[in-house]
Amino acid sequence: MAGSLLEPVAKMAAIALLGIGLLVGALTVRLLLQASAHLRAGLAAVASGDIDVGRMELEDAAKAYVPASPYPCRALEELSILARAAEMRGDVDESLLTWEVLRRSVLATRHLVVPNQKALEEANAEIVRLRQSMGMTKSEASATVARPADPSTPLTLLLVLSFGAWILGAAALCAGAGKKQGLVLAYVPRARTLAWGLCLCGLVLWLSLSLLV
Repeated sequence: MAGSLLEPVAKMAAIALLGIGLLVGALTVRLLLQASAHLRAGLAAVASGDIDVGRMELEDAAKAYVPASPYPCRALEELSILARAAEMRGDVDESLLTWEVLRRSVLATRHLVVPNQKALEEANAEIVRLRQSMGMTKSEASATVARPADPSTPLTLLLVLSFGAWILGAAALCAGAGKKQGLVLAYVPRARTLAWGLCLCGLVLWLSLSLLV
């Protein structure tokens, strides 16, 4: 009996998980295509001598980060090559600018962890070195690469849990929709009230935390 009563919720949960999975998959494919397009455009611009456009396109490619995607890593490598080439030409300002773009690109992709940590450390070291070569003291040069605070892990996890509560409550409500009482929501006393509370509290908490994380 209990198993049959839980079937609507299980079905809604499966539909919700499938929908979320398809959405994540679509976003992943979109980011991969964007990164690939920006990388090609950046390489073409650099090859034609338009360094400014090439640097901008490579930055966009690096920011279109997806775990295991080769395009952001390649874009970061190309940016480091541009930075070193500029310094070899004696253009310290352009080299410094390119390292700062590389650093910004890595920081833009951080979440619970920082992907491409080695690239970030290399960029920080080069920025400090170039700043010092321009007359800054070591403390002044280091202050320019002070790392912003990382995203809060507890707040991020709470954000995920609040989103889950929102979806779970909504799924429970949908499972009883169109029925006089709804098998699942009638099975547990005050289940409908609990489902509404879970959904609304999760939504409000998610919206609140979105402003902080």
